[in-house]
Amino acid sequence: MKVYDLAEVALLGAPQAADLYLIRLPDLGRGSAARATLRRALLKLVRGWYGESVEILETGAAPTLTGCPLKFSISYDGTDGWVALGAQAKLGCDAVLAQDFPEMLDVARKYLGPPVAERIEQSRLRAETFAHAWAKHEATLKALGWGLAEAQAVPAMLCHYHRQTQAIVAVVAE
Repeated sequence: MKVYDLAEVALLGAPQAADLYLIRLPDLGRGSAARATLRRALLKLVRGWYGESVEILETGAAPTLTGCPLKFSISYDGTDGWVALGAQAKLGCDAVLAQDFPEMLDVARKYLGPPVAERIEQSRLRAETFAHAWAKHEATLKALGWGLAEAQAVPAMLCHYHRQTQAIVAVVAE
Protein backbone atom coordinates (compact mmCIF):
# COMPACT_ATOMS: atom_id res chain seq x y z
CA MET A 1 0.00 0.00 0.00
CA LYS A 2 1.42 3.35 -1.01
CA VAL A 3 1.61 6.12 1.55
CA TYR A 4 0.85 9.65 0.41
CA ASP A 5 1.40 13.09 1.85
CA LEU A 6 -1.39 15.66 1.66
CA ALA A 7 -0.01 17.42 -1.42
CA GLU A 8 0.15 14.17 -3.40
CA VAL A 9 -3.39 13.18 -2.46
CA ALA A 10 -4.76 16.62 -3.40
CA LEU A 11 -3.34 16.12 -6.91
CA LEU A 12 -4.85 12.63 -7.22
CA GLY A 13 -8.36 13.87 -6.64
CA ALA A 14 -11.10 12.37 -4.53
CA PRO A 15 -10.90 8.59 -4.13
CA GLN A 16 -13.31 6.63 -6.28
CA ALA A 17 -15.10 3.38 -5.32
CA ALA A 18 -12.06 1.09 -5.13
CA ASP A 19 -9.45 3.72 -4.21
CA LEU A 20 -7.93 3.69 -0.77
CA TYR A 21 -5.51 6.40 0.32
CA LEU A 22 -3.20 6.09 3.30
CA ILE A 23 -1.95 9.53 4.25
CA ARG A 24 0.90 10.22 6.66
CA LEU A 25 1.13 13.54 8.46
CA PRO A 26 4.56 13.49 10.12
CA ASP A 27 5.61 15.34 13.24
CA LEU A 28 2.16 16.46 14.38
CA GLY A 29 3.07 16.30 18.01
CA ARG A 30 0.82 14.70 20.61
CA GLY A 31 -2.54 15.19 22.25
CA SER A 32 -5.45 17.43 21.37
CA ALA A 33 -3.34 19.90 19.35
CA ALA A 34 -2.17 17.07 17.07
CA ARG A 35 -5.74 15.80 16.64
CA ALA A 36 -6.99 19.29 15.79
CA THR A 37 -4.19 19.84 13.25
CA LEU A 38 -4.92 16.51 11.55
CA ARG A 39 -8.65 17.22 11.34
CA ARG A 40 -8.09 20.72 9.91
CA ALA A 41 -5.73 19.33 7.25
CA LEU A 42 -8.18 16.54 6.34
CA LEU A 43 -11.10 18.95 6.16
CA LYS A 44 -9.17 21.35 3.90
CA LEU A 45 -8.26 18.45 1.58
CA VAL A 46 -11.80 17.06 1.30
CA ARG A 47 -13.37 20.52 0.92
CA GLY A 48 -11.04 21.06 -2.03
CA TRP A 49 -12.81 18.17 -3.76
CA TYR A 50 -16.41 18.56 -2.54
CA GLY A 51 -16.80 22.18 -1.43
CA GLU A 52 -17.33 24.03 1.81
CA SER A 53 -20.39 22.02 2.86
CA VAL A 54 -18.14 19.13 4.02
CA GLU A 55 -17.81 18.88 7.80
CA ILE A 56 -16.31 16.46 10.28
CA LEU A 57 -19.02 15.25 12.62
CA GLU A 58 -17.71 14.25 16.05
CA THR A 59 -20.31 11.84 17.39
CA GLY A 60 -20.05 8.41 18.88
CA ALA A 61 -16.82 6.45 18.83
CA ALA A 62 -15.40 7.75 15.55
CA PRO A 63 -15.64 11.00 13.60
CA THR A 64 -17.40 10.95 10.23
CA LEU A 65 -17.54 13.19 7.17
CA THR A 66 -20.80 14.83 6.11
CA GLY A 67 -21.43 16.38 2.72
CA CYS A 68 -19.43 13.83 0.74
CA PRO A 69 -19.41 10.05 0.14
CA LEU A 70 -16.03 9.40 1.78
CA LYS A 71 -15.16 7.55 4.96
CA PHE A 72 -12.02 8.08 6.98
CA SER A 73 -10.24 6.57 9.93
CA ILE A 74 -7.37 8.09 11.86
CA SER A 75 -4.62 6.84 14.12
CA TYR A 76 -1.42 8.12 15.67
CA ASP A 77 1.97 6.56 16.32
CA GLY A 78 4.03 8.74 18.55
CA THR A 79 4.05 12.10 16.76
CA ASP A 80 2.85 10.98 13.31
CA GLY A 81 -0.78 11.02 12.24
CA TRP A 82 -2.25 8.50 9.79
CA VAL A 83 -5.47 8.83 7.80
CA ALA A 84 -7.13 6.10 5.74
CA LEU A 85 -9.49 7.74 3.25
CA GLY A 86 -11.82 6.06 0.78
CA ALA A 87 -15.36 5.43 -0.36
CA GLN A 88 -15.57 1.94 1.16
CA ALA A 89 -18.60 0.97 3.21
CA LYS A 90 -16.40 0.22 6.22
CA LEU A 91 -12.92 1.57 6.87
CA GLY A 92 -10.57 1.38 9.84
CA CYS A 93 -6.96 2.41 10.41
CA ASP A 94 -4.66 1.80 13.34
CA ALA A 95 -0.97 2.53 13.87
CA VAL A 96 1.05 0.72 16.53
CA LEU A 97 4.66 1.34 17.44
CA ALA A 98 6.57 -1.94 17.32
CA GLN A 99 7.95 -1.88 20.84
CA ASP A 100 8.24 -4.63 23.41
CA PHE A 101 6.54 -3.97 26.75
CA PRO A 102 6.20 -6.13 29.88
CA GLU A 103 2.42 -6.76 29.64
CA MET A 104 2.44 -7.56 25.91
CA LEU A 105 1.57 -11.26 26.22
CA ASP A 106 -1.09 -10.59 28.88
CA VAL A 107 -2.72 -7.98 26.63
CA ALA A 108 -2.54 -10.38 23.68
CA ARG A 109 -4.17 -13.20 25.66
CA LYS A 110 -7.00 -10.95 26.94
CA TYR A 111 -7.84 -9.13 23.73
CA LEU A 112 -6.41 -11.12 20.80
CA GLY A 113 -6.91 -14.63 22.15
CA PRO A 114 -4.63 -17.52 23.17
CA PRO A 115 -3.67 -18.64 19.62
CA VAL A 116 -2.41 -15.14 18.72
CA ALA A 117 -0.64 -14.79 22.07
CA GLU A 118 1.09 -18.12 21.45
CA ARG A 119 2.19 -16.99 17.98
CA ILE A 120 3.60 -13.79 19.49
CA GLU A 121 5.39 -15.69 22.25
CA GLN A 122 7.03 -18.03 19.73
CA SER A 123 8.05 -15.28 17.33
CA ARG A 124 11.64 -14.08 17.03
CA LEU A 125 10.17 -10.60 16.43
CA ARG A 126 7.66 -10.44 19.26
CA ALA A 127 7.07 -6.68 19.21
CA GLU A 128 6.48 -6.65 15.44
CA THR A 129 4.21 -9.70 15.59
CA PHE A 130 2.18 -8.10 18.38
CA ALA A 131 2.00 -4.77 16.52
CA HIS A 132 0.68 -6.47 13.37
CA ALA A 133 -1.99 -8.38 15.30
CA TRP A 134 -3.02 -5.42 17.47
CA ALA A 135 -3.15 -2.95 14.57
CA LYS A 136 -5.34 -5.30 12.52
CA HIS A 137 -7.62 -5.95 15.50
CA GLU A 138 -8.04 -2.25 16.31
CA ALA A 139 -8.51 -1.28 12.64
CA THR A 140 -11.20 -3.95 12.30
CA LEU A 141 -12.98 -2.69 15.43
CA LYS A 142 -12.90 0.85 14.02
CA ALA A 143 -14.26 -0.33 10.66
CA LEU A 144 -17.13 -2.10 12.41
CA GLY A 145 -17.78 0.75 14.85
CA TRP A 146 -17.14 -1.54 17.82
CA GLY A 147 -15.33 -0.77 21.07
CA LEU A 148 -12.49 -2.81 22.52
CA ALA A 149 -13.52 -5.72 24.74
CA GLU A 150 -11.76 -8.73 26.19
CA ALA A 151 -12.06 -12.04 24.29
CA GLN A 152 -13.94 -10.37 21.46
CA ALA A 153 -14.13 -12.28 18.19
CA VAL A 154 -13.97 -10.07 15.13
CA PRO A 155 -14.75 -11.12 11.56
CA ALA A 156 -11.97 -11.44 9.03
CA MET A 157 -11.65 -8.38 6.80
CA LEU A 158 -9.21 -7.42 4.07
CA CYS A 159 -6.18 -5.83 5.73
CA HIS A 160 -3.37 -3.80 4.16
CA TYR A 161 -0.21 -3.34 6.19
CA HIS A 162 2.36 -0.63 5.89
CA ARG A 163 5.63 0.00 7.67
CA GLN A 164 7.64 3.09 6.87
CA THR A 165 8.50 4.21 10.39
CA GLN A 166 8.71 2.39 13.71
CA ALA A 167 4.96 1.86 13.42
CA ILE A 168 2.97 -0.91 11.86
CA VAL A 169 -0.08 0.61 10.19
CA ALA A 170 -3.07 -1.58 9.37
CA VAL A 171 -5.91 -0.45 7.13
CA VAL A 172 -9.03 -2.59 7.02
CA ALA A 173 -11.70 -2.04 4.38
CA GLU A 174 -14.85 -3.65 3.12
